[in-house]
Amino acid sequence: MFRTFLSILALFSFQFLVSNAGNFSLPSGQPEVQHIVDSCTCVGRTGGKETPRLYMFDEGRKRLARSGLSHQISNLRAIIGEGLSMGRAVLLQGPILDVKDHNFNHPLNYTKWSDYISLERTRFKVMKGQEVKCMGFLSSCVAEVSASESNVFLSRPHEKVTYHSGRVPSALAASPGLLVRGPGPDVNGTRDHANLLRRLKGMAYQAEIDVQFSDEAVRGAQPVIDELKKRSTNGKVAVVHARRGDKILPTTALKRCPEQMRKATSPEHIAKVLNEVGAEPGSAVYVMTDEVNVTHFEPLRQLGYHWATFVHFPSLRRLLQGCQAKVENDTAPGLCENYLLFLTEHEIMRRVPSDYRIETLSGTVWNPVTSKTVLFHDFNAECSAFKATLHQGKNTQVLPTPNTNSIDVPSVARVPHSFDRPSSNSLAGAKAAIHSSKRDKPSVMSSLLSFYSTMLSPRARGNQVSTRREKKFG
Repeated sequence: MFRTFLSILALFSFQFLVSNAGNFSLPSGQPEVQHIVDSCTCVGRTGGKETPRLYMFDEGRKRLARSGLSHQISNLRAIIGEGLSMGRAVLLQGPILDVKDHNFNHPLNYTKWSDYISLERTRFKVMKGQEVKCMGFLSSCVAEVSASESNVFLSRPHEKVTYHSGRVPSALAASPGLLVRGPGPDVNGTRDHANLLRRLKGMAYQAEIDVQFSDEAVRGAQPVIDELKKRSTNGKVAVVHARRGDKILPTTALKRCPEQMRKATSPEHIAKVLNEVGAEPGSAVYVMTDEVNVTHFEPLRQLGYHWATFVHFPSLRRLLQGCQAKVENDTAPGLCENYLLFLTEHEIMRRVPSDYRIETLSGTVWNPVTSKTVLFHDFNAECSAFKATLHQGKNTQVLPTPNTNSIDVPSVARVPHSFDRPSSNSLAGAKAAIHSSKRDKPSVMSSLLSFYSTMLSPRARGNQVSTRREKKFG
């Protein structure tokens, strides 16, 4: 019957109502659904035992492109925002995560939203103009359901289930029962923007969601921060996101300025920016990176910085220890959880002062960043000039070909555990080696480089990681 509804939607693009006799009931074994029905302050009630008002985004899942976590978090905001803005509690299915490009083509053990986002600690606020309609924690208004659970839910007797595509009329949004929302049908072969839900026709919501990462990500971050503090000789800890990987390869589109990206993520430029924001030599620096050869960052140690990446911490390495193993029957020994590593690293960034958070690129509407400083800022003008020459057909820039002979998934056995402090000579000469002029903060215009917005995606790290490893924790 569900496929029949999909066919009808694709042909006619209008709501189809299914009304079954009997009272509304919840599937057994789903008390979390009953909880949000009873506790969600966003749900409009008229008294009595009116059928609960629920919302689910389901039909479009059959057409959604698998993507990285930043893309999926954008979709999460849209689903929860629209459902709560309608005054309906939300039934939430798991993220549609790509594993081919983002997780070494290994299946994920962590498949629910609560594996990545804490529903108990993430706050929401639904607005109507300047007025707050309702607010609280997601756990009070959102219940996770697996695909099998949602099928059970839909198969049980309900007073009303409504399948709808496109803009939801206000009368329908206010009606009792379960509203199952989907994208609009294809128009002349063109899909509704089902891969980025905020672009769906009629997707309207005014909700703020302060995403807090899962307990697993939080637990993994604190030991790293503690160790970095021990290594710092001036009491300062900074986190630098150095996106390289697919941004600097010979196959990278020249319009994305790969040569300028190479310069922006060079150790010398990173050290310059660190010094400018007040994280002088002697600071400990965690580098979030997809660089295939982490010895690329070795000059940071000569410049006086105690640097490290995930490979230097056993608690983080374990998240990728199974990525080399052959997948058999959709399983592999050991963990291969690149997304969880990615979130843990962002939790590490959240735990340092905002002035010491350095991103590679500016954020976008669906991928906001928390840093005031970006590495690429100093190369915006050069990038713009380079793209102008491309437009005129005058540029013949050729990127170096990387050595791919030693590239594979990290092996825990090959990652050394020891580390060195920068030498006293390095510390003494570091400040003289770094240009100390204060850099300007990113302008509004620099934010227009929105095509560099995939910082939250661990794609390139999932594509390739080198066997060559930094032998010491800088």
